[in-house]
Amino acid sequence: MHALELAGMIWGIELNMEPPPGEPRNMGLMISPFIKSVVTIPVIAEGRIEPQEGDKAIAEGKADFIGMGRGLLADPRLPEKAVTGRLERIRPCIGCGRCTDNQLMKGIGVMCSVNPAVGHEASKYQIYRAQKVKRVAVIGGGPAGMEAARVASLRGHRVTLYEKEEKLGGQLNQAVVPPHKSNLAAYLEYLKTQLPIQRVDVRTGVKANIDMIKKLKPDAVVIATGVSMSKPDIPGADKPFVLSARSVLDGKETAVNVAIIGGGLVGCETAEFLQKQGKQVTVIEMLDDIAGKMVYAQKTILEARLKAAGVTILTGTKCKEISDAGVTVKTKSGEVLHIEAGTVVIAVGDRPNNALERELKGIVHELHMVGDCVQPEGIAEAVAAGYHAALSL
Repeated sequence: MHALELAGMIWGIELNMEPPPGEPRNMGLMISPFIKSVVTIPVIAEGRIEPQEGDKAIAEGKADFIGMGRGLLADPRLPEKAVTGRLERIRPCIGCGRCTDNQLMKGIGVMCSVNPAVGHEASKYQIYRAQKVKRVAVIGGGPAGMEAARVASLRGHRVTLYEKEEKLGGQLNQAVVPPHKSNLAAYLEYLKTQLPIQRVDVRTGVKANIDMIKKLKPDAVVIATGVSMSKPDIPGADKPFVLSARSVLDGKETAVNVAIIGGGLVGCETAEFLQKQGKQVTVIEMLDDIAGKMVYAQKTILEARLKAAGVTILTGTKCKEISDAGVTVKTKSGEVLHIEAGTVVIAVGDRPNNALERELKGIVHELHMVGDCVQPEGIAEAVAAGYHAALSL
């Protein structure tokens, strides 16, 4: 044996073989000093180790090498950027597990939520300078819009990004709020940092409209306007104590007893967020499973955390009515239940916000729609859509 590799599997088997979101970063460095003290061969530490922490560990004799896996999928140029001191340009891994889930669970090849080029290294998915420089307007500063602006500028285009809110991020600003989301927060910060580096003209607090775009006369427009929130067709959904998940994650106060309608990713993460505040939470999901679109390992870990925390989960259950006393639901077996709730949180019903596309058709020569304004999906799909649109300009 020439070296000892402290891979992620030492922390467990199956679900947490690779450190999932919420686990401490630099995990391998927690044990490598002990291993170093009892062996004479080189020790390789792994476990989502940050470059600066890896350098420090080697300098202090806590490890001889640093091993990286998913971090190099997120940014293959990580070592080069670290060596040259450009840490702010390193695209961080968010630890979502989509890369390994695609391979191990689905057998469809590797991918990366934040690096759409993974799996397409020999194809047209690589970034090349544009043959003709264009004036590009990107409408919307969520992940799809920011990625489109970043890549378009890298290709040499002159890019202006408009965001109606005072800060960039779109729904990522709420997505980073629940527990165990520090990895996603780091990616949001990365995206915001890259725009001035790439000389994107960012204009926040500006709602783009057809007159503004006509005046700008862009060669191309990328629409990344996300979703509009809509309340479901449930009697009582217009009551004042019925809130959106987005408003709750933005800090809106709730009662102690909370019913969440919708057990997808947003509903489940909102439930965990509220439970950490001491709320009594019930999640109501029509389907037979919660968080159905999550990576299997992360979904199973999240579900276990919710149950251990005392969150009530009702699957195969439909909300029939919202009253001042709570919600009335009907289970798959036909049983009617009443759940006491002082606040009802809606975590379903987002619809694409595509009104601007209809207004601009026939006015703008080159028009691209990206992200949730086409179809509400996850961050991987939003980032990939922005990336691909920028490559096609």
